[in-house]
Amino acid sequence: MIKQILTTLLLVMTFSIANAQYSAKEQKAIQKSKDLYQKKKYDKAVASIKKVIDAHPYDNDLWQLRTLYEYDRYQDQLMKDLMDLLTKLSKGQSIPANKKYKYEEYKSDLQITCITASLLCDKQALGSELLYDFFVKPDVDTAVADDAKDFYKKGSESMDNKEYSAAIKNFKKALDLQSDYYKAAYNIANCYREQEDWENAVIYYKRAIKIEPRMLYPHKKLVDVKMKQKDWSGAYDACINGIICYPDVELFNSMSEICEKRGKTFNRHWMSRTSIPNMINSNQDPISSEPWSHYRSAKDKISNYINDIGYIKRSNSLTEQKYLETYSWEHMLSKSDSQDGEFTFARKANKNGYLDCYAFVSMYHIMFNRQYSHFTDRNADRIRTFFDEMLVE
Repeated sequence: MIKQILTTLLLVMTFSIANAQYSAKEQKAIQKSKDLYQKKKYDKAVASIKKVIDAHPYDNDLWQLRTLYEYDRYQDQLMKDLMDLLTKLSKGQSIPANKKYKYEEYKSDLQITCITASLLCDKQALGSELLYDFFVKPDVDTAVADDAKDFYKKGSESMDNKEYSAAIKNFKKALDLQSDYYKAAYNIANCYREQEDWENAVIYYKRAIKIEPRMLYPHKKLVDVKMKQKDWSGAYDACINGIICYPDVELFNSMSEICEKRGKTFNRHWMSRTSIPNMINSNQDPISSEPWSHYRSAKDKISNYINDIGYIKRSNSLTEQKYLETYSWEHMLSKSDSQDGEFTFARKANKNGYLDCYAFVSMYHIMFNRQYSHFTDRNADRIRTFFDEMLVE
């Protein structure tokens, strides 16, 4: 999935940047970064694009380029460090327990870039999926029987050779032996999708979702297949279910297209923010600008009533909200100018009883994902209604 995104982004960003309004010096720096990237001089490519981002901090395309450069830099260094480790082990050399590898530094840089970009820009498709992979994706298939694994391995080999019918047979044998084998169900669906057998692909994507509801990929693929079937109502439902799993940027993009096909419009009502969301048990710098300064101060007011994920577990006189994030929004809105147009929709959501849905879904950020998961587990139907009543017209 990530490789597909990388390819798409390269094509899209080449076009966008060629038509964007940058100074001659900035255009030269952008092109230089791309040339350096193609030569796998990742450090220099990152340094070059950083200079332009400093002048255009809200530019989606520039952040996507930077994320792409840092992702490939991390992957490249990971393989180098792994090969170095294997070489030393093969020679009988000892490896210090506290040894630090360069790829760890690059991984940290990549994570920070994704987190920052997703605060400032709303179209960070690659960053969104990477944040899911780094911080959200659950471990699956941790107790698969050996005989099921054997059939799965045979299926994978056939799939790699594009022998999809043979792959399906072996994956199904693995699934027959172990009915909760997520990867087997998911790859059966993928094989049917490759064969353009949309009906069976739907069946097995839904089965994979039933086995592992918090795995993002079958949700995204199910939306894609429903769109290929031109089943716009089914695609709409699948897209909301996917967003409930994890608010991936590509799902929001798909929602816009789905609504257009249904003769409607979709507006997420997202806005950029320049500060990390309130975090549990963390000393964060105050925010100087209003009304976000009130958002930050809300954490201190409610801190004695929340548990380690930000759920408000004790009764209090401050709020009826159930989470740190939603109370922070409520407090900010109560202390800010009601004429501030930027927060018009947030106020509307609050008035209609959907401030929690807005704060978590429309304004999702990875830093409060544990709160988001707790919320969605208990409010899936309300989220669906929130889409119907407030985000889709």
